[in-house]
Amino acid sequence: MSNANLASERDEQLVLAVDLGTGGPKVGFVSLTGRVAWNDHITIETTRLPDGGAVQDANLWWELIGECTRRGLASGAVAASRVVAVAITGQYASTVPTDAQGRPAGDCIMWMDTRGSHHVRPIVGGPVAGYAPTRAATWIRRTGAVPSPAGGEPLGHMLFVERDLPDVARATRWYLEPVDHLTMRFSGRAVATHAS
Repeated sequence: MSNANLASERDEQLVLAVDLGTGGPKVGFVSLTGRVAWNDHITIETTRLPDGGAVQDANLWWELIGECTRRGLASGAVAASRVVAVAITGQYASTVPTDAQGRPAGDCIMWMDTRGSHHVRPIVGGPVAGYAPTRAATWIRRTGAVPSPAGGEPLGHMLFVERDLPDVARATRWYLEPVDHLTMRFSGRAVATHAS
């Protein structure tokens, strides 16, 4: 096959691309050469709760992604037969408590949610910029990072659910990043990226 034919074929094959940002999902169909055939962005709100809570409905993400996908296919700009892959990217440091079937067991706890800070501080907190140096060094040596004592990361989210939302914790099989939760919705498999 000539380079021109290969390039033409790659331009005809499409990826359903999903970028789940804090403001809502951006959904598009993009060729393997990078040409955007169709795209849309649907905004959603973050619900603010007392004591530093910030959540979104992960079921709503899934519904909106499905609606956008159907709208893109119905537009005539994209043929379903040309879609060869799904690619997902998005926000990190948010946590979706996910049940054994891959559905949300509760709201997605957003990266800005600090309700778990009182659980994280005894684990990593201390006098140097809010950290205990020895504990922070152990975390860094073992994982490459250290959780924030402010609680706005997965460790704070998981501890908050486990200790303060027992009904959600009982229904939860996995704590997944939004990207990994959507991957499970598409594939049926609970997996994580190296970034997660």
